[in-house]
Amino acid sequence: MIRGITLVLLFFFAAALAAPAQQAAPCLERTIPVSVASNDGSPTPELTAAVLKGMYDKKPVMVKSVEMEKIPPRVIFLVDTSGSMQGNGGLSADAAEDVLSQLPGNVEVGLALFSAELHPMLTPTKDHTRLIDRLDAVSRLSRFDKGHTALWAAVRDSLKMFGSPRLGDSIYLISDGADNSSNTNASEVGGFLASSGVRLFAFILEHPFGIRSRTPEELVGPDLFRGATRLSGGTTFFVPVPDQPYKYRIDLADKNGKPTQIAQGIQKQVGQMVGFYRVEITLPQGLKKPKSWKLDFASLDKLQQDRFELSYPTLLTPCGQS
Repeated sequence: MIRGITLVLLFFFAAALAAPAQQAAPCLERTIPVSVASNDGSPTPELTAAVLKGMYDKKPVMVKSVEMEKIPPRVIFLVDTSGSMQGNGGLSADAAEDVLSQLPGNVEVGLALFSAELHPMLTPTKDHTRLIDRLDAVSRLSRFDKGHTALWAAVRDSLKMFGSPRLGDSIYLISDGADNSSNTNASEVGGFLASSGVRLFAFILEHPFGIRSRTPEELVGPDLFRGATRLSGGTTFFVPVPDQPYKYRIDLADKNGKPTQIAQGIQKQVGQMVGFYRVEITLPQGLKKPKSWKLDFASLDKLQQDRFELSYPTLLTPCGQS
């Protein structure tokens, strides 16, 4: 009898030790947003599980299922009003209104401004007219905040405007890419977004070198966006800006009615934001720390692959990490 009680106690003791280990077991099942865009205007292929292949830590990733997301994503316009953007208020408003004009009416859109701090202006709403009114006010701004620009902190903090983020929600940043006072950085924010399922898309206004004085932050900033947006599954669009931006307007069509290069870039980003797939994958092993992975076409040759661009969060983070 005593031996039987001892065995029972040992069983429960072993189970108690095993429980934390089971609870701490890494989750291998992931759901990620994936967009496909054409680089030459040709029709994009339909994504299926058979079309995609993944690799993580030199091991294959199982693509379990692929389906087009039916729930429209929400989008927050994040507009830079720091001193380095002085004179670009009209361009920022133009860019935002051009993107808005191509977003479906059922997409909820919000707005926030930032310089040293984030200033939420409008939570996501389907009333796009309200957003246009706010953007008109931005275009008339005559005073921009001088000094500090906390761009990456603003990107991180704007995530709160979604409430509970949904897979595929997007932040659309309009800025010149300068940051000189954030308490975080591009890599940290990219990983933070990747773990939340929210993607960062950036419209970067590039001033020509030699035209005006550029700070070190302004010179380095734009290059960080290619990596940061890829971490979250978004993309970056760089737009050259003339020396006298107040005389320049961002137009979607030229004098002959043909789409401009800017219009094509915006259209591509809008397509990536609203037309994305919900992809279920299974990792070959768990993660102890954030790590990059690769998703590619399985059935296209190199020439075909170069014609199309997959956008997906390139960084995987341990479950529960934010």
